[in-house]
Formats: sequence, structure tokens, C-alpha cells
Amino acid sequence: MPSEEEDRVVDTLSIDLNESLERVEKILDEELPLIHASLCRLAGDEIKGPKYMGVKEITSSGIVLSFSGFCKGTYYAWLVRAMNRELKLMCERRRINIAMTQVVVNDPVTYPEITGSPQEKTGMEKEELK
Repeated sequence: MPSEEEDRVVDTLSIDLNESLERVEKILDEELPLIHASLCRLAGDEIKGPKYMGVKEITSSGIVLSFSGFCKGTYYAWLVRAMNRELKLMCERRRINIAMTQVVVNDPVTYPEITGSPQEKTGMEKEELK
């Protein structure tokens, strides 16, 4: 449990919609203690976590997982960056696909106006249209 002097760090990781959530959660059970040990080697006992908090949301491009940790204020910015780094490295090691935002380009079809004569629409005379 954090003390009053500790700040809570919240981080997210988006995994691909095709990833097995159960597989990723099993990997997190194995990897998070290793990530904690790695962070503690760098910052001492000032760090608590990271802890997996669950699925934050499901978006059109991925499943957003939430993580939290606690640290003294002087380590806050460092812990955010370090957690991002460690989670990315874990995904590379364990072949977890990270979700990427997908941009959909829409080229709308335009239709000619329905008012006006055939000559106005095409610039052709009636005989040419037959």
C-alpha cells in the first residue's frame, strides 16, 4: 500500500485485437516480478509495482491494458518512462503484438446532380445521346 508521500503512476499498453488476452495475462504474471526487480535495481526500494490492473478498454484498434506503480515524487517521470520501456521490451521478448492506430482513408463517391436536362449534364445534344 502506498504511503502519503508516494505518487501513483498509471500506464497503459495496447495489444492487438487478435492477441489472446489469457496468454498475455499469463505472460504478465511471469514478467511483472522481473520488471519490478529490474526497476528496483535502478532506483532501489523507492518503487512499488508495476501491477497489472486489468483491461481498461477495447478500442477499434486494440485492447488497452492498465498498469500502476508507486514511487516517491522525484522518481515519477523516470518511472513512467521506465515502465514504458520495460513493457515494450517484454512485448518484443514474448512476441506480443502491440496495437497500432489504423487510419482509414475514405474517398467518397460523388454523384452528378439529378436536376437539369441531359444536355446540361453531358454537354451533348439530344441526337448525340441516342
